[in-house]
Amino acid sequence: MKRIYATLTLLGLLATGAYAQRYCDIETILITPTEGTTLPCTGDFPIKYLFINHGPDAILATDTLVGLDPEIEDPSAGSFTYSGEAVAVGDTLVGYDANTSLSITGALFNSAGTSLVTGPFPDGNYKYFAVFFGFSDTTAIKDTVSSNNLALHSVVINCGGTGIADAVKGLDRTSLFAYPNPAQSLVSFKYAFKAGNAAVRVTDIAGRVVLTQDFGRQAAGEKTLSVDVSSLTNGMYYLELVTDEQRAISKLAIKR
Repeated sequence: MKRIYATLTLLGLLATGAYAQRYCDIETILITPTEGTTLPCTGDFPIKYLFINHGPDAILATDTLVGLDPEIEDPSAGSFTYSGEAVAVGDTLVGYDANTSLSITGALFNSAGTSLVTGPFPDGNYKYFAVFFGFSDTTAIKDTVSSNNLALHSVVINCGGTGIADAVKGLDRTSLFAYPNPAQSLVSFKYAFKAGNAAVRVTDIAGRVVLTQDFGRQAAGEKTLSVDVSSLTNGMYYLELVTDEQRAISKLAIKR
């Protein structure tokens, strides 16, 4: 009888303890670029945003947050994930803190902040953004307030009428979706090639080339290629595919 009682007690603890549904209120704070910034046509500018946990429950290191910022190549194809760090009530999680550029900006909100605009961008007024989508496992933890998930800052592009086109040095810019992301040892991407040479280079957030791979001449058509990234340490990188006529860049996270 005692053994049965102990088992029932343990089951009760599991139901109400570590495996109970948790709730929190995540607020997105966009720090840079600041409100009213004119984005440089060439060169880098800083991007930094935070996720604040207003509780009532803590985020565990095993929870995975899902978010998005303008560096996503195709807003309909995917998003970024953040995991491995516990966030107590009242604490913050850094979503991103590095340099970026117009040449790797995939999408911005229109000036009214009502819809996404994909590049290349003509001169004009836009909204830079960072957004928290939720948790990948909503059976474990849920965000209870959605009104503070999206952060917007007004920005200006003024590049003599061509906008981002100048920054990509005349190459057509197309979407590149790398997966898995975060990656551990191998990252793949599917791409519709035109006949010609193709190569990949990976740079760190400071712009240093840390990995290159030459795929040689590719026939026209859609193909899936893979890059061995096992030599890279944990962190954020940019994976860039360059062909004779096209260029595509994807932000890549390495996490083991």
